[in-house]
Amino acid sequence: MNSRLIISLFCALTSIQLFSQKINNNTHFQKVISFNQDFFFGQSESGKWGLCHKEAYFVINAVFDTIYPLCQVSFNPETYDLTYQKTDFIIGEKDNKHLLFSLEGNQIISVDGIMPRLMKNNIVLVKNKNYWGLIKTNGETILPVEASDPEWYDDMLSLKMNNKTILFDAQSGKIIKESDLLEIQ
Repeated sequence: MNSRLIISLFCALTSIQLFSQKINNNTHFQKVISFNQDFFFGQSESGKWGLCHKEAYFVINAVFDTIYPLCQVSFNPETYDLTYQKTDFIIGEKDNKHLLFSLEGNQIISVDGIMPRLMKNNIVLVKNKNYWGLIKTNGETILPVEASDPEWYDDMLSLKMNNKTILFDAQSGKIIKESDLLEIQ
């Protein structure tokens, strides 16, 4: 046999063995979905999902009922086209909770709901105990989770808080002040 072929087979078998050791003895997945060139979503034999690195280790353990990327969404109001671009953040759902993670596996927040849309300045809309708020992906609060009645108007988000309407511009990533509204009128 060709020595290059033997070396290639040996390397392939060694890689498979290392892969099976690093994935917590979870070498068989029911399903695998590519995330990007470095990561993939894997469904374990128990039916739970996690995020794995191509180097064969779990970044986010396979304990979630579902797991998916947080995307940036661009809306074209003229054509009504939406485009989705994956970000470096992952949402995992289990036990009626939504957890936001970085690609490094760091948990950012655990709430009752996360709108799977990353807005400008890395801001997400979250829900906890029937109230809504805005947080940054670094955990910083932009609007406390105390608002209600979220409504979208193209890229403008309207929320009610303390008997006032709060407008958030998803394109600029900023809360619109009342003084700015008066200038627009």
